Amino acid sequence: MGTLNKLHSENATFWRDLMQ
Repeated sequence: MGTLNKLHSENATFWRDLMQ
């Protein structure tokens, strides 16, 4: 579960960077 949560967090950061 921790790995999946980390992946989701990194993905959200990626999309935030992309949207900026």
